[in-house]
Amino acid sequence: MGSITFEKYQTAFAGINDLLDLQQMKFLYPTFLWALFTLIVPVIIHLFNFRKAKKIYFSNTAMLRKVNEASTAKRKIKHYLILMSRMLFLAFLALAFAQPFLIGENQPQGNGEVVIYLDNSFSMTSYHAEGLRAIDLAAGYIDQIANAYPANTRYALITNDFDSRSFGGMKKDELKEYVTEIKVSPNSMSMGKVYEAMEKMMAQSPQAKDVFLVSDFQKSVHETIVPSQPDTINRYTLSPVSLESAENIYIDSVYLERPFLSAEGKNNQLNVMLKNTGASTKNDVLVRFFINQIQAASASVTVEGGKLAEISFDISTSLENFNSCRISIEDYPTVFDNDFYFIMAQSQQVSILEIHDENAPQEIGKVFENEALFRLDRQNVNNVDYEKLSRSDLVVLNELNTLSEALLNRLESYIQSGGDLLIIPSSTALDQLSALVPGYQGIDGPGAEKTDIAPPDLDNPFFENIFESATDRIDMPAARSVVSWGGLRQNLLSLRNGQPFLSRFSKATGNVYALSSPLRADYTNFQRHAIFVPTMYKIALQSKTQFQNLYYRIDEPNGFLTLDSISVQQLVKIQPVDQDEEIIPIQQFVNDQVYFELPPFSVSPGFYKVLLYDNEVALIAFNHNKIESDLKQYSIQELNEAFALQENVTIFEPEARASVANEIKESRFGISLWQYALIVALFFLLAEILIIRFIK
Repeated sequence: MGSITFEKYQTAFAGINDLLDLQQMKFLYPTFLWALFTLIVPVIIHLFNFRKAKKIYFSNTAMLRKVNEASTAKRKIKHYLILMSRMLFLAFLALAFAQPFLIGENQPQGNGEVVIYLDNSFSMTSYHAEGLRAIDLAAGYIDQIANAYPANTRYALITNDFDSRSFGGMKKDELKEYVTEIKVSPNSMSMGKVYEAMEKMMAQSPQAKDVFLVSDFQKSVHETIVPSQPDTINRYTLSPVSLESAENIYIDSVYLERPFLSAEGKNNQLNVMLKNTGASTKNDVLVRFFINQIQAASASVTVEGGKLAEISFDISTSLENFNSCRISIEDYPTVFDNDFYFIMAQSQQVSILEIHDENAPQEIGKVFENEALFRLDRQNVNNVDYEKLSRSDLVVLNELNTLSEALLNRLESYIQSGGDLLIIPSSTALDQLSALVPGYQGIDGPGAEKTDIAPPDLDNPFFENIFESATDRIDMPAARSVVSWGGLRQNLLSLRNGQPFLSRFSKATGNVYALSSPLRADYTNFQRHAIFVPTMYKIALQSKTQFQNLYYRIDEPNGFLTLDSISVQQLVKIQPVDQDEEIIPIQQFVNDQVYFELPPFSVSPGFYKVLLYDNEVALIAFNHNKIESDLKQYSIQELNEAFALQENVTIFEPEARASVANEIKESRFGISLWQYALIVALFFLLAEILIIRFIK
C-alpha cells in the first residue's frame, strides 16, 4: 500500500514539474526559503488551541448530543480551511521574498559587458510606421536595452563614424547621454565591416559579451548579413528597425551631352537620370535645376517602378569659371537624397603641339586654330621646346622627314607618362618611328590608285555621336597608303582591302595614333571629308589627361584637378563652402595635375572649395553613396533563414519601444514570478478572513 502511495505521489510531482518546468526555475534570494519553516507555527496553533469546558446542566441531553456532533464536524472543516489558508499564505509569502524566476533562453554572456552597433546612416532618417524617424526609434531601443541590464553593466556603442568614445566601457548614464549626441552620418557600413570592427574591439577582452545590432538592414548596403567566420562565443541579437515604406525616388547621376563647357556659352545639354526603387509608378515628379543658387529650369517626369527615367535641360547661357549646380526633386517622406550636387566648370583648353617639317600641310591648324577649346602651338622639328612637349595633351608629328635621337627619346618618355601622339607620315616613311609604332615601315612602290575607306564601326565608342547610321553605300573618302604597321592595335578606320588607315596603339598610360597616308590631295581626300574634323576632335579630346569630374561620391572621394603652375612644394586644401574646417588630402603632383585622395566618408554631400595658399582655385562637389537610397530591407523571415544554423543569434522586432526591455529581460534574465507569488499569498490571506467572517 505504501509503495503504491509513493509511486502515486512521484507521478503527481512529475506532472507538476512538467507543468511548471521547475528545473528551469531559480530564486534570486534563496535564503528566504528558510522562512518556510514558519509553516509549523499555524500547525502548532491548530493542535494546541485548547479551550476550557464549561458544564451546563440539562434535564434531557439526547437532542444536545445530535447538535454537538453536527457542530463539531463543521468546526473541524472550518479549522482545516483556516489552517490551509494560513500555511499557503506563509508559503507563498516566503516564495515572494525569495523572488523565483524562470531561466531565460539566452542567458547573459560574460561579466556584464554589452556591445551595441547603431546604424546612423542616411537611410535611418526614413520614417517608421509610428511616425518617428528610424534613427530616433533605434535610439529608443538602445535606451530600453540599457534599462534591461543591471546597474553595474558596461557598454560599448559603435556607429558608422567610429567615434573614439565608442570603444570605452561606458556606464548606463554615459551611454544614454552619448546616444543623444549621435548625428546622422554619411558613412555606409556593410555588416562585414561591422563584424570586423566589433571583432577588433572585443578582442581586447576575452570575456564573452552580449552584442546588439540595431539597423534597418538594407539589402543594397548589406549584400551578406552573416559573418564569414561565425562567432560562437558571444551572444548576438539583431533588432531590425522596419521602415514605413521602401518607395523612394532618387537622382542616380547627371552628365553633359558634350563633355566640355565652352566659355563662349555654346549650347550644351544636361541629362539627369532618376531611379524609382519602389514598385509603383510615380507621375509628374518635379525636377528643378539650379545654377549658382538660382533656378535655371524645371520640368516634371514620370518614373516607372523599379526603372530609370531621363530628363534633360538645355544649357545655352555663358557660365562662370566654376558654377555650383544642384538638381532638386520633391519626394516624400524620404528626403535625404532629394538634392544632387555637381560642378559645371569651363573646360580647360586641350594643349596641342604640332611638330612639323618644312612645307608641311596646314590641315591640323585649320582644324584646331578656330576652336576656343583647343590651344595649338606649331614648332619646327629643329626647334622643339621639350618642356612644352611634356606639358602637351596631344603631340602631332606632321610629315617629318628627319627625327633626332633626342626628340625620339623625349617622345618615348612622353608616351610612357600618359601623353598621346598622332603620326601623319610623309611620302617617305621614317623607319625610326618603329620605336613608337610596332612594325612601322614604308610600303615599297605604293599604287597610284586610291582605295575607299570602309565605313567605321558604330559600336566603337570612339565614333559615338559622330554618325547616326552607317551602310555600305555611305560616302567615304579614299586613300593610298605609304606606310604599314603590325602589333596589337585597334583599327579605327580601315581601307576596303583590309589594310589599316587609322590605328590606335596603347602604350603604358599613353596612346599612339597612326595614319597610313599624308594629308595631301595626291594621297587622300580624308582631310576634305566631313568625317575628318570630328575624328581629329575625338583624338584631341581623348588625349586630354582628364576633364574635371562633375561630382564625386563620398564613399570614393578620389579625384584630380588641373591647376596652372603648381609645384610639389605647394599644399592643396579642401574646405566646405559654408564652414571654416579644412581638410588636407593625400596628394600627388603630375605636371599640372594634382591627384587627391580623401579617406572614405570623410566629407558630407555638398560643395567644397579647393584652396592653394588660402586662395580658392577650384570648386568640387560630393554626393551620397546611392546605395543608401535603395530602402529595401531584409524581412524577419529572411533574417531567421540566414541565421538558422547559428544558435547564439536571436532576432526580434519589438512592436513598440517599450517592449524592448521586456523582451530582453525575458530572453536574458528570464520571467520573474515573485509578483504572482505575492498575489497568491494575498489571495489566501483574504480567504482566511472570509472563512473566519462568513463560515459560522
